[in-house]
Amino acid sequence: MSLRSLFVLVLFSSWDYICYISNVSTQGDVHEKRREKLKKDVKRLIKEKSFADQLELFDSLRKLGVAYHFEVEVKYLLNLMKYSVDKFRMEFTEDVHVTTLYFRLSREHGFEVSKGQQCFKPCVLHDIKEPLSLYEALFLSMDAEDEIDEAKEFALKHLNDCMRSNSSTNLVLAKHISLALELPLHHRIQKLQVSMFIEHAQNMKELDVDPILLEFSQLDFNMTQSTYNKELKEITRWWKKISNIACGVLSFAREWPVESYFLAVGVAKEPCFSTCKKEFAKAICFINVVDDIYDIYDSLDELKLFTDVVESGWIYAKHIWWRFVEYLDNAWISVADPLGSVMELCLSENLTNLSLESFDFYPSIIRQSSIIFRLYNDLETSKGELRRGDISKSI
Repeated sequence: MSLRSLFVLVLFSSWDYICYISNVSTQGDVHEKRREKLKKDVKRLIKEKSFADQLELFDSLRKLGVAYHFEVEVKYLLNLMKYSVDKFRMEFTEDVHVTTLYFRLSREHGFEVSKGQQCFKPCVLHDIKEPLSLYEALFLSMDAEDEIDEAKEFALKHLNDCMRSNSSTNLVLAKHISLALELPLHHRIQKLQVSMFIEHAQNMKELDVDPILLEFSQLDFNMTQSTYNKELKEITRWWKKISNIACGVLSFAREWPVESYFLAVGVAKEPCFSTCKKEFAKAICFINVVDDIYDIYDSLDELKLFTDVVESGWIYAKHIWWRFVEYLDNAWISVADPLGSVMELCLSENLTNLSLESFDFYPSIIRQSSIIFRLYNDLETSKGELRRGDISKSI
């Protein structure tokens, strides 16, 4: 399935997964008031639960796509657990699920947690939550944590065995395990997995998601989908106007308003970042046009003239005789991640002079993530680009 087809399927068809209010509009005061009521109820649940239950709740919040509503509460309690680590260790030292869940959630939120405080040795596992939590936590390991590799093999074998044994008797559980093995949690675009996790939460007693949280996540998901639909309509109408103004001059270029919006959602998924998503999507549309000008439209001499006019540091004429390393030295910038980070900063609602003065345009983390993005992009698009006459890239 293509990227475009996948996004359209998720954006417009995933309503079928949810029964809560699938046939009515989710815009309006009634639904907003209901969501606020449920949000308060979830906050009450967080306060009432024990350490172990709070961790399970935090994990469900993340997978159900509603953690952004409770960032303050989650960080506060994870910080509290960090400073109560001795009590935590004494109480849960033999509980694989709780200790590995604490390890993963803490590292995901930027807290320093020693692997020595956790249970990463092969052991007897009692239910499906334990190998799943163990496996998901192992992807948050760092250098010099070699024993974690042994635990990963152990968890992987246990999960594969469990998936095979449930393939005919418990299809939902087998599907849930398969999803976990397909890609680590923090490598996923969160909104793409929400509808699947809601379906699993509705049908898997093993997950044991609180009914209040499940209703809240269903409502929030539908309201967010309505927002996405509205924003996507704006982007497609805008792109149609641009195409009409160009009068066919850009017919050689990709018309990717949907894909551009898809990438924008991956960068800023929360509804409160509506302006950021829309403007970022528009920028990606123009970046695609410029990329196609360089790849398939102009001659090298024309491209040199065009580059002189643009005078933009992140665009470079690409030559098929570049060596791989030379290609990456330019491609990590031309993939536009550095530009995206600048746009995200400038479009943020809390922009200050201090943040602008201290902003680093090309930090190592941006360079490394841009290289990964470029290689993934080349791998995904290489066949189609070669069919339409594009130049060879890293593939």
